[in-house]
Amino acid sequence: MVSLGRLGIYLITFVVAVSILAALTNFWQSIDYYVYKTFYLNDSEEIKLRSDIALIDLPYHAEGTTTFDRGNYRKRLSDLLDTIGSRYDANERPEAVLLDIFFTNDIQELETLKNAVKRLRDKQIKVYAVYDMRDHEQTFLEKHDAKQAQDLYENYFEGYRLHTMFEEKMGVLSYQSELKFTSEHGGHQFVEALASKVARDINMVDAPPSEPRGYILPLGNEQSIVNQTYAFTHAANETVGGKFSKELNINDKILIVGSLEDDQLVGIQGGTKTGTHLLAWALFDQLKGNQLAKQPLNNIAVNLALVLCFACF
Repeated sequence: MVSLGRLGIYLITFVVAVSILAALTNFWQSIDYYVYKTFYLNDSEEIKLRSDIALIDLPYHAEGTTTFDRGNYRKRLSDLLDTIGSRYDANERPEAVLLDIFFTNDIQELETLKNAVKRLRDKQIKVYAVYDMRDHEQTFLEKHDAKQAQDLYENYFEGYRLHTMFEEKMGVLSYQSELKFTSEHGGHQFVEALASKVARDINMVDAPPSEPRGYILPLGNEQSIVNQTYAFTHAANETVGGKFSKELNINDKILIVGSLEDDQLVGIQGGTKTGTHLLAWALFDQLKGNQLAKQPLNNIAVNLALVLCFACF
Protein backbone atom coordinates (compact mmCIF):
# COMPACT_ATOMS: atom_id res chain seq x y z
CA MET A 1 0.00 0.00 0.00
CA VAL A 2 1.28 3.46 -0.90
CA SER A 3 1.57 5.69 2.12
CA LEU A 4 0.20 9.22 2.13
CA GLY A 5 3.73 10.56 2.47
CA ARG A 6 4.94 8.66 -0.59
CA LEU A 7 1.83 9.68 -2.54
CA GLY A 8 2.56 13.29 -1.67
CA ILE A 9 6.10 12.91 -3.01
CA TYR A 10 4.75 11.43 -6.26
CA LEU A 11 2.30 14.32 -6.67
CA ILE A 12 4.95 16.93 -5.98
CA THR A 13 7.33 15.24 -8.43
CA PHE A 14 4.61 15.16 -11.08
CA VAL A 15 3.76 18.84 -10.61
CA VAL A 16 7.44 19.82 -10.79
CA ALA A 17 7.94 17.74 -13.96
CA VAL A 18 4.91 19.29 -15.65
CA SER A 19 6.07 22.78 -14.65
CA ILE A 20 9.52 22.12 -16.10
CA LEU A 21 8.02 20.83 -19.34
CA ALA A 22 5.77 23.89 -19.57
CA ALA A 23 8.71 26.21 -18.94
CA LEU A 24 10.83 24.44 -21.55
CA THR A 25 7.95 24.55 -24.02
CA ASN A 26 7.63 28.29 -23.56
CA PHE A 27 11.40 28.54 -23.93
CA TRP A 28 11.33 26.83 -27.31
CA GLN A 29 8.37 28.91 -28.42
CA SER A 30 10.24 32.08 -27.43
CA ILE A 31 13.29 31.02 -29.44
CA ASP A 32 11.13 30.10 -32.43
CA TYR A 33 9.26 33.43 -32.38
CA TYR A 34 12.58 35.29 -32.08
CA VAL A 35 14.07 33.43 -35.04
CA TYR A 36 10.87 33.98 -37.03
CA LYS A 37 10.83 37.71 -36.30
CA THR A 38 14.52 38.06 -37.16
CA PHE A 39 14.55 36.13 -40.43
CA TYR A 40 10.99 36.41 -41.78
CA LEU A 41 8.88 39.14 -40.19
CA ASN A 42 11.10 42.12 -40.99
CA ASP A 43 11.49 41.17 -44.65
CA SER A 44 8.23 42.73 -45.78
CA GLU A 45 9.22 45.04 -48.63
CA GLU A 46 8.86 42.25 -51.19
CA ILE A 47 5.28 41.47 -50.12
CA LYS A 48 2.97 43.66 -52.20
CA LEU A 49 -0.80 43.66 -51.89
CA ARG A 50 -2.47 41.85 -54.77
CA SER A 51 -4.08 44.18 -57.27
CA ASP A 52 -7.64 42.90 -56.83
CA ILE A 53 -7.85 44.15 -53.21
CA ALA A 54 -8.90 47.79 -52.82
CA LEU A 55 -9.31 49.72 -49.57
CA ILE A 56 -12.00 52.41 -49.35
CA ASP A 57 -11.55 55.02 -46.64
CA LEU A 58 -14.87 56.43 -45.42
CA PRO A 59 -14.06 59.28 -42.98
CA TYR A 60 -15.37 58.70 -39.47
CA HIS A 61 -16.38 62.34 -39.10
CA ALA A 62 -18.48 64.24 -41.62
CA GLU A 63 -16.75 66.97 -43.61
CA GLY A 64 -16.14 70.05 -41.48
CA THR A 65 -17.02 68.42 -38.16
CA THR A 66 -15.03 67.04 -35.24
CA THR A 67 -17.78 65.06 -33.50
CA PHE A 68 -19.14 61.69 -34.55
CA ASP A 69 -22.72 61.51 -35.80
CA ARG A 70 -23.74 57.85 -36.13
CA GLY A 71 -26.79 58.59 -38.27
CA ASN A 72 -24.73 60.74 -40.64
CA TYR A 73 -22.04 58.07 -40.86
CA ARG A 74 -24.53 55.34 -41.69
CA LYS A 75 -26.13 57.50 -44.38
CA ARG A 76 -22.72 58.18 -45.96
CA LEU A 77 -21.91 54.47 -45.77
CA SER A 78 -25.24 53.66 -47.40
CA ASP A 79 -24.41 56.12 -50.17
CA LEU A 80 -21.11 54.31 -50.73
CA LEU A 81 -22.91 50.96 -50.96
CA ASP A 82 -25.41 52.44 -53.45
CA THR A 83 -22.49 53.83 -55.47
CA ILE A 84 -21.02 50.33 -55.60
CA GLY A 85 -24.43 49.07 -56.70
CA SER A 86 -24.63 51.63 -59.50
CA ARG A 87 -21.17 50.57 -60.69
CA TYR A 88 -22.45 46.99 -60.73
CA ASP A 89 -25.26 48.08 -63.03
CA ALA A 90 -22.57 49.55 -65.31
CA ASN A 91 -20.86 46.13 -65.45
CA GLU A 92 -18.23 46.83 -62.78
CA ARG A 93 -18.91 43.83 -60.60
CA PRO A 94 -16.97 43.46 -57.35
CA GLU A 95 -16.02 40.09 -55.90
CA ALA A 96 -17.10 41.05 -52.38
CA VAL A 97 -17.56 44.00 -50.02
CA LEU A 98 -16.01 43.84 -46.53
CA LEU A 99 -17.08 46.37 -43.92
CA ASP A 100 -14.35 46.73 -41.30
CA ILE A 101 -16.95 48.38 -39.08
CA PHE A 102 -18.87 47.34 -35.95
CA PHE A 103 -22.64 47.86 -35.91
CA THR A 104 -24.50 48.42 -32.65
CA ASN A 105 -28.26 48.35 -32.20
CA ASP A 106 -28.63 52.16 -32.22
CA ILE A 107 -31.63 52.90 -34.41
CA GLN A 108 -30.17 56.01 -36.10
CA GLU A 109 -30.43 55.34 -39.85
CA LEU A 110 -30.25 51.60 -39.20
CA GLU A 111 -33.08 50.95 -41.67
CA THR A 112 -31.33 53.11 -44.25
CA LEU A 113 -28.23 50.94 -43.91
CA LYS A 114 -30.22 47.69 -44.03
CA ASN A 115 -31.89 48.76 -47.26
CA ALA A 116 -28.54 49.66 -48.85
CA VAL A 117 -27.05 46.27 -47.91
CA LYS A 118 -30.18 44.51 -49.20
CA ARG A 119 -29.89 46.27 -52.56
CA LEU A 120 -26.37 44.88 -52.96
CA ARG A 121 -27.44 41.40 -51.85
CA ASP A 122 -30.26 41.52 -54.41
CA LYS A 123 -27.53 41.98 -57.04
CA GLN A 124 -25.76 38.87 -55.64
CA ILE A 125 -22.95 40.97 -54.14
CA LYS A 126 -21.75 39.46 -50.87
CA VAL A 127 -21.42 41.95 -48.02
CA TYR A 128 -19.44 40.97 -44.90
CA ALA A 129 -19.00 42.93 -41.67
CA VAL A 130 -16.98 42.80 -38.47
CA TYR A 131 -18.63 41.78 -35.21
CA ASP A 132 -17.32 43.44 -32.05
CA MET A 133 -15.41 40.76 -30.11
CA ARG A 134 -13.32 43.01 -27.88
CA ASP A 135 -14.91 41.80 -24.63
CA HIS A 136 -15.65 38.19 -25.59
CA GLU A 137 -13.57 36.92 -22.66
CA GLN A 138 -15.25 39.19 -20.09
CA THR A 139 -18.96 38.76 -20.78
CA PHE A 140 -21.58 36.33 -22.08
CA LEU A 141 -22.68 36.27 -25.70
CA GLU A 142 -26.32 37.08 -24.94
CA LYS A 143 -25.53 40.18 -22.88
CA HIS A 144 -23.09 41.46 -25.48
CA ASP A 145 -25.22 40.58 -28.49
CA ALA A 146 -28.21 42.49 -27.11
CA LYS A 147 -26.24 45.69 -27.76
CA GLN A 148 -25.37 44.76 -31.36
CA ALA A 149 -27.38 45.11 -34.58
CA GLN A 150 -28.49 41.47 -34.47
CA ASP A 151 -30.82 41.67 -37.46
CA LEU A 152 -28.02 43.06 -39.65
CA TYR A 153 -25.62 40.29 -38.72
CA GLU A 154 -28.13 37.47 -38.93
CA ASN A 155 -30.16 38.46 -41.99
CA TYR A 156 -28.13 40.86 -44.11
CA PHE A 157 -24.41 40.21 -43.76
CA GLU A 158 -22.70 37.17 -45.24
CA GLY A 159 -21.16 34.84 -42.68
CA TYR A 160 -23.13 36.30 -39.77
CA ARG A 161 -20.72 37.28 -36.99
CA LEU A 162 -17.04 37.53 -38.00
CA HIS A 163 -14.00 38.78 -36.08
CA THR A 164 -10.83 40.76 -36.74
CA MET A 165 -9.08 40.23 -33.40
CA PHE A 166 -5.30 40.40 -33.84
CA GLU A 167 -2.74 39.92 -31.08
CA GLU A 168 0.99 40.47 -30.79
CA LYS A 169 3.45 38.10 -29.17
CA MET A 170 7.16 38.88 -29.08
CA GLY A 171 6.77 41.23 -32.04
CA VAL A 172 4.81 38.70 -34.12
CA LEU A 173 1.19 39.42 -35.06
CA SER A 174 -1.31 36.58 -35.25
CA TYR A 175 -5.01 35.78 -35.09
CA GLN A 176 -7.24 32.77 -34.50
CA SER A 177 -9.30 31.05 -37.19
CA GLU A 178 -12.20 31.06 -34.75
CA LEU A 179 -12.89 32.58 -31.34
CA LYS A 180 -15.26 31.25 -28.69
CA PHE A 181 -17.99 33.44 -27.27
CA THR A 182 -19.38 31.76 -24.16
CA SER A 183 -23.15 31.52 -23.68
CA GLU A 184 -24.73 32.19 -20.28
CA HIS A 185 -26.77 29.00 -20.76
CA GLY A 186 -23.68 26.86 -21.25
CA GLY A 187 -21.69 26.05 -24.35
CA HIS A 188 -20.37 28.66 -26.73
CA GLN A 189 -20.59 30.04 -30.25
CA PHE A 190 -17.64 30.04 -32.62
CA VAL A 191 -16.97 33.31 -34.44
CA GLU A 192 -14.80 32.85 -37.52
CA ALA A 193 -12.09 35.27 -38.67
CA LEU A 194 -13.39 37.60 -41.37
CA ALA A 195 -10.32 37.05 -43.56
CA SER A 196 -10.71 33.27 -43.33
CA LYS A 197 -14.42 33.31 -44.19
CA VAL A 198 -14.04 35.60 -47.21
CA ALA A 199 -11.08 33.63 -48.58
CA ARG A 200 -12.99 30.36 -48.15
CA ASP A 201 -15.94 31.75 -50.08
CA ILE A 202 -13.78 33.11 -52.89
CA ASN A 203 -11.67 29.95 -53.10
CA MET A 204 -14.84 27.84 -52.73
CA VAL A 205 -13.72 25.94 -49.62
CA ASP A 206 -16.77 24.63 -47.79
CA ALA A 207 -15.65 24.52 -44.16
CA PRO A 208 -13.16 26.17 -41.81
CA PRO A 209 -10.33 24.10 -40.26
CA SER A 210 -11.71 21.14 -38.33
CA GLU A 211 -9.99 22.49 -35.22
CA PRO A 212 -9.47 26.20 -34.39
CA ARG A 213 -5.92 27.22 -35.22
CA GLY A 214 -3.72 30.28 -35.20
CA TYR A 215 -2.40 32.16 -38.22
CA ILE A 216 0.65 34.38 -38.38
CA LEU A 217 -0.17 37.79 -39.87
CA PRO A 218 2.59 38.80 -42.31
CA LEU A 219 2.73 42.52 -43.02
CA GLY A 220 3.80 43.70 -46.43
CA ASN A 221 4.93 46.79 -48.29
CA GLU A 222 3.06 49.79 -46.86
CA GLN A 223 3.34 51.82 -50.04
CA SER A 224 1.57 49.11 -52.02
CA ILE A 225 -1.41 49.30 -49.69
CA VAL A 226 -1.43 53.11 -49.79
CA ASN A 227 -1.48 52.97 -53.59
CA GLN A 228 -4.61 50.82 -53.45
CA THR A 229 -6.49 53.02 -50.96
CA TYR A 230 -9.29 55.29 -52.15
CA ALA A 231 -11.06 57.89 -50.01
CA PHE A 232 -14.83 58.25 -50.44
CA THR A 233 -15.85 61.70 -49.29
CA HIS A 234 -18.89 63.97 -49.26
CA ALA A 235 -19.28 67.73 -49.39
CA ALA A 236 -20.11 69.49 -46.12
CA ASN A 237 -23.66 68.81 -44.90
CA GLU A 238 -24.17 66.15 -47.59
CA THR A 239 -24.74 62.40 -47.21
CA VAL A 240 -25.30 61.56 -50.89
CA GLY A 241 -23.24 62.15 -54.00
CA GLY A 242 -19.97 60.96 -52.48
CA LYS A 243 -16.87 60.88 -54.70
CA PHE A 244 -13.77 58.69 -54.84
CA SER A 245 -10.43 60.47 -54.41
CA LYS A 246 -9.08 58.85 -57.58
CA GLU A 247 -10.28 56.64 -60.37
CA LEU A 248 -11.39 53.20 -59.19
CA ASN A 249 -12.68 50.39 -61.36
CA ILE A 250 -14.31 47.94 -58.96
CA ASN A 251 -14.73 45.08 -61.44
CA ASP A 252 -13.58 41.80 -59.84
CA LYS A 253 -12.25 43.74 -56.85
CA ILE A 254 -12.50 42.79 -53.18
CA LEU A 255 -13.49 46.06 -51.54
CA ILE A 256 -12.51 46.61 -47.89
CA VAL A 257 -14.30 49.59 -46.33
CA GLY A 258 -13.05 51.22 -43.15
CA SER A 259 -12.35 54.54 -41.45
CA LEU A 260 -8.58 54.46 -41.54
CA GLU A 261 -7.67 57.58 -39.59
CA ASP A 262 -9.81 56.52 -36.62
CA ASP A 263 -8.80 52.84 -36.71
CA GLN A 264 -5.30 53.15 -35.31
CA LEU A 265 -3.90 50.39 -33.10
CA VAL A 266 -1.24 51.86 -30.81
CA GLY A 267 1.70 49.81 -29.54
CA ILE A 268 1.77 47.27 -32.36
CA GLN A 269 5.38 46.28 -33.09
CA GLY A 270 6.56 49.38 -31.29
CA GLY A 271 4.41 51.76 -33.33
CA THR A 272 0.93 52.32 -34.70
CA LYS A 273 -0.86 50.17 -37.26
CA THR A 274 -4.10 50.74 -39.13
CA GLY A 275 -6.63 48.03 -38.30
CA THR A 276 -8.03 47.92 -41.86
CA HIS A 277 -4.49 47.40 -43.17
CA LEU A 278 -4.10 44.36 -40.92
CA LEU A 279 -7.34 42.93 -42.30
CA ALA A 280 -6.12 43.48 -45.86
CA TRP A 281 -2.84 41.64 -45.21
CA ALA A 282 -4.67 38.81 -43.45
CA LEU A 283 -7.04 38.41 -46.39
CA PHE A 284 -4.16 38.49 -48.88
CA ASP A 285 -2.39 35.72 -46.96
CA GLN A 286 -5.56 33.63 -46.66
CA LEU A 287 -6.22 33.91 -50.40
CA LYS A 288 -2.68 32.60 -51.02
CA GLY A 289 -3.22 29.65 -48.71
CA ASN A 290 -1.13 31.16 -45.87
CA GLN A 291 2.05 30.93 -47.92
CA LEU A 292 3.38 34.43 -47.22
CA ALA A 293 5.00 33.43 -43.93
CA LYS A 294 6.21 30.29 -42.25
CA GLN A 295 4.40 29.49 -39.02
CA PRO A 296 6.25 29.49 -35.65
CA LEU A 297 6.08 26.30 -33.63
CA ASN A 298 2.91 26.86 -31.63
CA ASN A 299 1.76 23.24 -31.55
CA ILE A 300 2.08 21.86 -28.02
CA ALA A 301 2.83 18.32 -29.23
CA VAL A 302 5.68 19.52 -31.45
CA ASN A 303 7.20 21.59 -28.66
CA LEU A 304 7.01 18.73 -26.15
CA ALA A 305 8.64 16.43 -28.69
CA LEU A 306 11.50 18.90 -29.07
CA VAL A 307 11.90 19.10 -25.29
CA LEU A 308 12.02 15.31 -24.93
CA CYS A 309 14.38 14.98 -27.90
CA PHE A 310 16.93 17.43 -26.51
CA ALA A 311 16.55 15.97 -23.03
CA CYS A 312 18.04 12.74 -24.34
CA PHE A 313 21.36 14.41 -25.19
